[in-house]
Amino acid sequence: PKAYTRLGVALLGCRENEKAYVAFATALKAEERNQAASKGRQACLQLVPQWRSSAAALRRSRFLRDACRPARTSRIFLLSELRFGQASNEAWVHGIHATKFLDDVLILTGNVADSFRALERGLTALRPKFRRIFFTPGNNEMWITPLESQMFPDSLCKLWAILQLCDRLGVEVAPAAVSEGVFVVPLFSWYNPEFDTEDPYPDTQFQHDKYAKWPMDANHQVWRYMLALNRNELKRPYHGTVLTFSHFVPRSSLPVSREYGGAKVSGCAELDDQIREARSSCHLYGHTFKNFSKEVEDVIYINCAHKSGGQDEPIPCVFNGERVCCDMVSVH
Repeated sequence: PKAYTRLGVALLGCRENEKAYVAFATALKAEERNQAASKGRQACLQLVPQWRSSAAALRRSRFLRDACRPARTSRIFLLSELRFGQASNEAWVHGIHATKFLDDVLILTGNVADSFRALERGLTALRPKFRRIFFTPGNNEMWITPLESQMFPDSLCKLWAILQLCDRLGVEVAPAAVSEGVFVVPLFSWYNPEFDTEDPYPDTQFQHDKYAKWPMDANHQVWRYMLALNRNELKRPYHGTVLTFSHFVPRSSLPVSREYGGAKVSGCAELDDQIREARSSCHLYGHTFKNFSKEVEDVIYINCAHKSGGQDEPIPCVFNGERVCCDMVSVH
């Protein structure tokens, strides 16, 4: 534990706040009462949302890489609830045409896979088929399965590892222009039990996301922390067509499943304030399998979940090079 604590202190000094967090969390897993590691972890929690690490700087450097690309030369596609670990979905990904989408962008709204290894395989299979891929994690990615308990002290450690994985594979997790006047903005999110306006209290009956392990209160603090991770990115000079996306539902008026306490773990109404702060034209989301495409108070909201319908299942296009849309396109 002392060695990990010293490593965490050194990494903090280099502004590598995400890596420092992992070091302190590892020390605490070995020795829960390690006060130095606990203080270090808390310092990291406060510093990470400023995104000062070298990895975050590299992501920012790609913000305007495609800002001068003609808008009509690129489409944007949506893939939600892929669940790559299922054999039929893995076969579907491998069946996507090798060259048809090489000028296009893919948005992944989370729940690509349950495990880190399956996520790595899924992103690796998708990456060469599209010009750019944007991703934000869902609740399934935050699970720490029994096989992963030695890899990740908690779900934030897994989140930082997923961001590193995306960096290595060339998958975007930060906002960027994808063509002239077109921006894609990923937003981290988690559910707030108060999203269930009929019964705005945490669920005590069902164990939703029991494999997620947080260093803070799961019902009242995680969603706030996820929103904090977005704040710096909302200050960027977005203009033209802005497509924001999250895993969780941003408005309680949008359709969600209410069975088994589903509304309590489906969304976060406070997320909608950030969507509008980013001047979003269209917001894409996942988690619920209730498809939806409608303009609400000047923002178009789209959810179109992957149905695991076999090799011929099409993929939704949400920007056709000229305007926001929701058109189904063959992957062959």
